[in-house]
Amino acid sequence: MLSKNHIQMVQAETHIFQCEGEDTLPFLHRLLTNHVQKMPSRTCQWNALLDRKGKVRTLFQLYKLSDTAALCIGSPLAIEKAHSILKSLVFSERITFTDVSDKYRHLMFVGREAETAIANTCGHLEISWREELYAVPVIHALLPAASPMPSQIFLLPKETFDLLRMQACIPEFGIDITEDNILLEGNLGHAHVRGKGCYPGQEVIERLYAYADGKTPRLLKTIRLKGEQHFTHDQEVSMNGEVLGQARSFIYNPAEDATLVMVYGKRSTLDRF
Repeated sequence: MLSKNHIQMVQAETHIFQCEGEDTLPFLHRLLTNHVQKMPSRTCQWNALLDRKGKVRTLFQLYKLSDTAALCIGSPLAIEKAHSILKSLVFSERITFTDVSDKYRHLMFVGREAETAIANTCGHLEISWREELYAVPVIHALLPAASPMPSQIFLLPKETFDLLRMQACIPEFGIDITEDNILLEGNLGHAHVRGKGCYPGQEVIERLYAYADGKTPRLLKTIRLKGEQHFTHDQEVSMNGEVLGQARSFIYNPAEDATLVMVYGKRSTLDRF
């Protein structure tokens, strides 16, 4: 059970590749949805790669190492797609891509005392960042793969972090949000910024902001259902006899005897729940 006060940790299932070279930041900036060139070194932000229709080709975190190097961090599927897409778009730019997944162990410290836990168990970390998307603070850390696991901290299963993610209505790429979804259909305000300059799909995103206040006809939303329930992907989800949309992912929370399900459906329907 997740506690807001105790120190807990999740080992993330991520892949990582490094982008390095003189053209790294300008190259990434013109392709990604967030403002890469304004990032201070040793910070991290979410980014997406879109197609020309504003649909999500992949979604991952970008950690800026320096003015010439960055790490792309995400699920195996998201990173495989990011690596393939970015590599295919290099023409004369001075940039290289290197898989460094086997060099790091990605840990997420969960709880209000997470920073203290890191200081007491890991000491100084070369690569770490704080995320404020969830009900409790989450501090990410990339440890050398050969380093021992921190002790005296409760290791949570990945499903517990998924519960946090679902409670915050943050979609997971490849499961909740896919290449069939427009970026603005998901709760992804943290993964894009307006006014950063051109990127693939920007015209569609800006048009939605200009004419619809950024609201798409369909969206992804977490719905809370009583009791333990199970769904297959795209199965219809109903409440009080009304069909809300199609299920993407779900998780049961035994502490509340409730099932959280990420539903894709019409905004006019889901806004009422």
